[in-house]
Parts: sequence; structure tokens; C-alpha cells
Amino acid sequence: FHVCSHLRRPLTNPTRGLAFGVLLTLVLFICKPAFAQLEITGLVSSTDGTALGGVTVTVKNTAIRTMTDQMGRYRINAAANAVLVFTSVGFEPVEEAVHGRREVNTFLKPIANTLQEVDINAGYYTVKDRERTGSISRITAADIDRQPVSNPLLALHGRAPGVVITQQSGVPGNAVQIQIRGQNSLRSDGNAPLYIIDGVPVSSDPIFFNAGGLLVSRGMDPLNTLNPQNIESIEILKDADATAIYGSRGANGVVLVTTKKGSTGSARLDVSLTSGISYLPRKLDLLNTAQYLEMRREAYENDGMEPMPNTAPDLLVWDTGRYTDWQEVLLGNTAHTNDAQLSLSGGAGGTTYRLNGGWRNETMVFPGDMGHRLASAGLNVNQRAFADRLNLSLVVNFGQSRNNVSANNLTLDALTLPPNAPALYNADGSLNWENSTWINPLGGLEVTSDMTTENWNVNSTVSYALMKGLLLKANLGYATSYSRLDRRDPLSSRNPATVAKYGLTGSGVSGRDQQNNWLLEPQLHYHFDLSKHRFDVLLGSTFQHRSQETFRLNSTGYINDALIGNTGAATNLIVSQDDQTEYRYAAAFARIGYQWNGRYFLNLTGRRDGSSRFGPDRRLANFGAVGAAWIISQERFMKQIPLISFLKLRGSYGTTGSDQIGDYGYLDTYNVGTYFGRTALQPAQLYNPDFSWEVNRKLDAELELRLWHDRVWLIANWYRNTSSSQLVGYALPAITGFTSVQANLPATVENRGWELTAGVEGRNRGSFHWRTSLNLSIPKNRLLEYPDLENSSYASTYAIGWPLNMSRRYEYLGVDENGAYAVRDVNGDGRYNTDDRRIFIDLNRRYYGGLQQFFQFGNFSLNLLLEYVGQQGIGNRGLVGASAPGSRTNQLVYVMDRWQSPGDDAAAQRFSAAYGLTTAFNNMVNSDVNVVDASFLRMRNVNLNYAFSETVCSKIGLRDFTLFVSGQNLFTITGYDGWEPERPGTTALPTLRTYTFGIRAGI
Repeated sequence: FHVCSHLRRPLTNPTRGLAFGVLLTLVLFICKPAFAQLEITGLVSSTDGTALGGVTVTVKNTAIRTMTDQMGRYRINAAANAVLVFTSVGFEPVEEAVHGRREVNTFLKPIANTLQEVDINAGYYTVKDRERTGSISRITAADIDRQPVSNPLLALHGRAPGVVITQQSGVPGNAVQIQIRGQNSLRSDGNAPLYIIDGVPVSSDPIFFNAGGLLVSRGMDPLNTLNPQNIESIEILKDADATAIYGSRGANGVVLVTTKKGSTGSARLDVSLTSGISYLPRKLDLLNTAQYLEMRREAYENDGMEPMPNTAPDLLVWDTGRYTDWQEVLLGNTAHTNDAQLSLSGGAGGTTYRLNGGWRNETMVFPGDMGHRLASAGLNVNQRAFADRLNLSLVVNFGQSRNNVSANNLTLDALTLPPNAPALYNADGSLNWENSTWINPLGGLEVTSDMTTENWNVNSTVSYALMKGLLLKANLGYATSYSRLDRRDPLSSRNPATVAKYGLTGSGVSGRDQQNNWLLEPQLHYHFDLSKHRFDVLLGSTFQHRSQETFRLNSTGYINDALIGNTGAATNLIVSQDDQTEYRYAAAFARIGYQWNGRYFLNLTGRRDGSSRFGPDRRLANFGAVGAAWIISQERFMKQIPLISFLKLRGSYGTTGSDQIGDYGYLDTYNVGTYFGRTALQPAQLYNPDFSWEVNRKLDAELELRLWHDRVWLIANWYRNTSSSQLVGYALPAITGFTSVQANLPATVENRGWELTAGVEGRNRGSFHWRTSLNLSIPKNRLLEYPDLENSSYASTYAIGWPLNMSRRYEYLGVDENGAYAVRDVNGDGRYNTDDRRIFIDLNRRYYGGLQQFFQFGNFSLNLLLEYVGQQGIGNRGLVGASAPGSRTNQLVYVMDRWQSPGDDAAAQRFSAAYGLTTAFNNMVNSDVNVVDASFLRMRNVNLNYAFSETVCSKIGLRDFTLFVSGQNLFTITGYDGWEPERPGTTALPTLRTYTFGIRAGI
């Protein structure tokens, strides 16, 4: 338990002090003998594992009764042979015989057709789950809390159909890629969904510094500072009915994050302490020293060359008896995680509040003192007044993350360094450069990038009921993000001999990036009933303004490492970037919802958007959607089929747009440069005011079936999205002086597929309960239309009828009679180019999903999450160092099955230390032989909890107390021979295996 290592320090930190006090009290209690109790206590939960407050507990045939508290706990006096009756509105009553037990736990089953009474956040309004006409997936706090992740998006793995989450690297803080129902845009950066936190939109773009470390080259995630333990729910809006009310911003789906609120009652203090370890789950099978030296010597022999000390130090200078497992040395450390969360909540007299704070520290598996630290705080206050006609709310979330990493890509070094490379240190502890015969990988650790990000998200909502059914509402939001980079490239990172020879000096980069986002949304809500008819009307508008300032300063000429960062000690200062941009967005929207007698539902949505990213005559566009639903089980003829408890058919169609391009894309722009030593303006972008919105048309249909009082359910969803008028830079010939011009390409992209969800709920057997759910997504992405594609600049990139994530490949023929990799020259012109790449490979996921299993027995609960993916991916041939076998880089073991003489049927070409076979090697890497099955089945999460009884908790002065242990990425079953099947074809650090242990306590 890693937290214990901190107990050697003075307990000045209140979180550490509280942890110590809780643990000490627990130990003292265990040593204290228990004594008999006359009361019966227990926990009442819903079948989804949620504790139920306000449940009435009655001793049958008596007037003795009580109610459960907010945590679902109760205490009552009863005889040993009594029967307890548990009742609550919306749930089936349950009777439990005491049978002499002092603790009786139970589950309440929602009454048929009330399971869907859960309120779903649809953005500008809420809707009952059973009444929604749109496609919305919901992840609750219970699902998020079970996973020891620092980014809330990582909790969505395998849980939400139609949603692909890809962890770009095992380095904490790296950006997470999310796609909702496929890739709509030809642009790789134009497919991010809209993030909204408590009503305020935040940027989905990774926080990226060009001068940052290679370990975070994919950028820092914008949600990295959002505390997962402070999230109440995440709703994912997918179809047109759900997203059209957000207009252009919701073209690629919407991710709504709602943070936790307080509830009425006495003040409650909740504490969570977690500690964990992480490590590399697998290593690649690389050559050992004997195999490596055999490869190198044979390579020189094949080339008819003699190795020289300057070209082959591994053979002539280094110790040929030395072996180092560089994966173990550079990536084999154990990373530690410590997390502490604290919240205070309560309320009375129309006021509720919740205060929370959190701290998280993660180290890394690399050598050195690299790590990721996160501090967060939040405030949520709600006030009702004037007989609940006036409602005021204020939500404030703050997060600060700091990521200090090396600028050296240690993952690549771990794969490519020869196994007999020299020792890292000399006898005196200094870095060993072995007489300038190699580049010490630890030299890169001296080049550090310290990246700090602070995010504020503030939202204030005011609503007033003017009359019955008429509500006036205003939403005012502010979000700001401030990021700072300090990179130091000291002399100590380089070979002293090279520094002396070339007179090298130290350098540094400092940068800052600030984004401010203001939002104002006045709204009018009106609902009324006419007999069996119900109408809900929403009118509103959006005014959004976002500004961004980016600054980079490069400093060089430092002669002393201690001075790096002090610009006054630098001999050269260059401002490499100083940008200020603004984005303005305005919209008017309306929604009309209609339902008849709880059976038929109709939802009409419209929005008119205006964006500053288009020319003056192209800024406005209209978007809208229609959604309908029919609850068939409410019909009279269905009452004769008691097997079916709920049956619903729904569908939607509509359009959304997209303006996910850079600001000022339609203007002539210039960059500041130099011309013969003088400052000058250089043309950077061509003028084009005629391009406009991408348009995404979405069609969706769903059937939901629930049987046997909702104990078995099946949901089948079909969708088809087409995106046209693609906003892509149109490539230009070099003679124009520009590489591209912003334009709408005449291309149409289609995404269609099936999303299936099924589950079964076990019957209560005393204190035992179980539930299984499964989701499966079967997507299909393709380029539907592109007139005159063959004559466009994208002819070699895309193909009609094939997905955007497509790879054009040579046909692999094997190793030829000369011992070289061979591919087919289709047109017989003796050259190998795009015309010969006639094999198309779909690299998208063919299917994906997750299997969730929940068990509860007494005070124990166990949650399992399996994720599965079917796909093809780029293989490992050529991945390691991208060098042909025989070069001075380590290789995968398969290369030992190489060609040595004519007639050999070999997997690898002959070894060569020269560059003569490089072209053949590259052709093989780009052939179909290097595409493999990368499907996998992964145990994404296992979580085991033990909740102490109320009797035990009362003895130690706590309201509740839970111990838990969890494992993340426990095992992966796959035929893929690389590091990470989730990201096949990359050398980024794989997802780590993590074990955590922790406690939760309520006071």
C-alpha cells in the first residue's frame, strides 16, 4: 500500500492525516472483540447496484417501521423470526425473512416501465429514458468510479456502443482519441465530438506544443484536468435527433459531462484514498547478443565488406559478451499512483451544496524523475426560492495538471539499441559515451519538457417559473485554459567530446497558450397538456466567443546549464510564434416535443448557425431533425402478452453541420519572416471566401425489447450517416507557391452500422444478485462519392467504396532467388509506386464491444469488464527502427529465418549491412504481408468491493466504509505479435497493467 511510504514524513497534509486516522481506527477495531446487537441493520440497493434512500422498511404485521438513509442503510428492531417488508415508489416490494440474522441486505427491482424513468441529459433539456426519441448512451458515476483512470474518457472503453476510445500512449496525460460512429471528415483533425461540461463547451483539440517532448507528441488531453471522481454521468449523443439542437457543433456527436451535486440532509464528508502500481504488460521478442552478432557478421560477409570501428563498433569496439535487455532497463520500472479525494455535501431549506478536492500523483515506467500530477477542486451550489419558482445554480470546476517528461523517445530506443551496447554509466557515475561510439539514451533524459495546464470551468444557471408550465432560463458559462511549457536542452544531454569539438551551447524553449471561452444562452421552456396530448416547447439562442493567444520563445547560446531558462543569459532570442485568434459563434434554436397518451412521441428540432470561420456570405446555415417513437407495449393488444414488459420502436432523421477548421481560413494571410536579413511579410494562405459548411445527414432506427419484467432486454440500433461538402485543403501544384487552398471537396463519406445491446438480470436469491450486459457495434465506413477522383490530388489516397482509413499495399511475393524481398510490379515498368499498390486493406474495426458482469453477495460486489475488437492492423515487420535486417539496430527474432542460399524458403531477406536492400525492405513493409490480424480480447477492468456493515461502521464512527481492489488491463488474448493491438503499427508506450487498492469512507 504505497500511501504508507508517505507516513514517514510529518503528517502536515490533511489528506494523509485523515488516511492514517481511518486506517489506525480500523486496526484498533479489528483488535476489539465484538459484542451482540439487538438491532437488525442492512443495505438496500437497486438492481443496478445503486444505494436507495427513502425506502420504507416495515416489520410485517406490526407498526414498526423505519426508512433508509441517503446511503441506503437502515436500522430496525425485530424478532428473530420476523419478516421485513421493503417498499419504495417505482419499485417492486420485497419481503425478507430474518431467520435470526442481524444484517439483512436486499435489492429492489424497478416496476415494469419504470426502469426507463431515469432522467437522461439531452443537453438543453432532460427526457425520461423510456420517452427519448434520440440515440443516447449513458455512463454513470458507478461505472466511472470502478476504474482507476485519470481521464474520464478512458472509463468509456467497451461500455458505449458506437463509441471508439483509443488511448494514444501509456504515458499519463496523453490525448485520448474518441470517435462516435466513425470518421465523417476526410480531415484527421475534423472528427472530434463536442465536449460540454455542465453546460459549457470546451475545446476538444489536444493541448499541443511543437517544442514538447516526444513522449507527449500527440498532445495533452483537454479533459486531463477533469476529476473522474467528480462526475455524475456522461451522456453521449449520437444521432440527428439528439445532436441537431447543437447544430454545427454536434456534427461528430456530443459528449455531455455532468458533475456531482449535493443533496438535502445533514453534512456528509466522503473520503477516498487509492494507491496503485503499473508496469509494462508485455515485451517484444528481440534478438539476444549471440543472435544479433550472428546477424551483423553475416551481413558484412554477404556484402563482401570488412567491418570498421567507426561503422561497426558493436563488432569491433563494444564488449561482444555483454547483454542488456533494453526494454527492461528503459521501460521496466514500476510506476506508482497515489490518489486522494475529499468531498463535503449537504443541504437544507432549498439550498444544496457540494465541495470537493482531489490530488493525484503518477510516476512513469521510464528511468528518471518523470511524472504526472493532478490537483482539482469543485463547487456546486443550488438554491431554490419563492416556492421553488426561482432556481439558481453555480458550478465551478478547477484542475491543474503538470507533466514533466523526457524529450527523448525511450520506447524507440528500447526496441532498437543493440543488445551489446555499452553500459549507461561510467565507474564515477557519469554518463558513458564509449569514446563517441554511441548516443547514450539517458542523455535524452536531461532534455526535459515541463508542461503545466490549468483549466477553469464555471457555469451559472438562473431559471424562473413565470407561470405554470412557463420557465425562463439563462445559462452563462466561462471556460479558460492556460498552458505553459518550459523545455531545457542542456549541454549535459550531449557527448562532452562533441560539445568541445563543435562548441555547442545549451538552449531552451518557453511557451504559453491561453484560451478563453464565453457562453450566453437565454432560453424559454413551455409545456402544457390538452387531455391526452402533451407539448414541450423550447426556444433559445447561443452566443459564444472564444479567444486564443499562443506564444513561443526560443533561446540559445547558454554556456552553463544552470542558466537555461534565464533569457538574459542567452545570446540569441527568437520569437517563433506569437498568435492571437478569435472565434465567434451565434445560433438560434427551437424544439417542439409532442406525446399522446404516453404511447406516441414526436420531436422536432431546428437550429440556425453562424460561424466566423466562413466568408461573410457563407456564415449562416440551417440544421434540423425529426425524431419519433412508439411505445408498442402500451397498446391494448400488447396487454395480452405478459411476457413483454416493454417494447419500443423509434427513429430519426436530420442534418448537422461542421465548421471544424482553423480560424481565418478564408482570408489572405501572411507570416513574418526574413528576407536578406530584413524583416518581411511572406504569403501564407490564399483567399477563398466561397467555401462553407460540411453537411452531415443522419438516419437512425432502433427497436428496444424487454421481457419478464425487464429481466431480459435487447436493443438493436441501425444508423446511416453521410457527410458531404468536405472541408479539406485542396492540394495545389508547387508552381503556385502554396501547397493547398481551403475549399469544399465534392466528396461524400458514409458511415453505417449496427449497435446491439443485450442483458439479463438475475433473480434475487437472498443476498446474492447478478447482472450481465453485452454490447456489440458493427460499423462500416466508406467513401461513397468523389466525382473525378482519379484526376484529383487525392487519387492515391482514397478509393470509391473503400474506407477513409484504408491502406494501399503492394502484393508480396516472398523472398526472391537473390535473397531480397519481392513485390509485384503490376504494370511491368520496372518501378514501384502507387500504380503498383493495387491491394486495398480496411484498417477500421470490423466489430467491437464489451461484456460487463456484476455479482453481489452480501457485502461483496464484483464487477468485470471485457473489451473485444475485431480488426486488421499494421504488423511489426519493419516497425523496429524501420531498418533492414543486418543494420546496426536490433530486430525481431523472426529475421533469423532468413535467406542464406538459393532455394531457401525464408521469412526474411538476406542480411545486409549496406543500403542495397533498403528499397526491397521498404517495399515489403508497404506490402500486404505486413498487415495482420490485430483482433483482441482484453480484460479491461476487474473491481472487487467489500462494504462493511452499518454495525461495524458505527463502531468506528463512520457512516459507511468500503475496501476495494481493482485491476486494469489484466490480460489480453490476441494473435497480434506487437506491443499493443489497440494501436497496431506504432512504437508508442503500450497501455500499462495497473493494480490499485483503496478505501472509501463516509462520515
